Amino acid sequence: MRSLRQMLAWADGRHETPGETRTGVCPHRLGRAYTPQVWIGQDRVDALLDDEPVVVEFDGELKYTDQDALVAEKIREDRIRSRGYGFVRLMWADLYDLGLVAAWVRRAIDALPCRS
Repeated sequence: MRSLRQMLAWADGRHETPGETRTGVCPHRLGRAYTPQVWIGQDRVDALLDDEPVVVEFDGELKYTDQDALVAEKIREDRIRSRGYGFVRLMWADLYDLGLVAAWVRRAIDALPCRS
């Protein structure tokens, strides 16, 4: 019951897919606040950490079966990175390894351009 109450407290109607909803659990469990569905220029991202300019995206496997979609996604990611944002991409299997997610978030933060 405690876990269910916690999950309901974290529920957010801005998540567009079950994968995004499940992805949102990871920052909570890592003690990081985030905002879902944020616009960065012309691009909307699944989530943005509140304390660092790091995007967290959930990718379902279907996205990668269409080469045009894959190329468009790469161009989109490069456009967002050029604005100084780090990127963490998660798939279903990644969501069950919180240590892995934490390491990827840390690596994205460490790779951010120097800020004055």
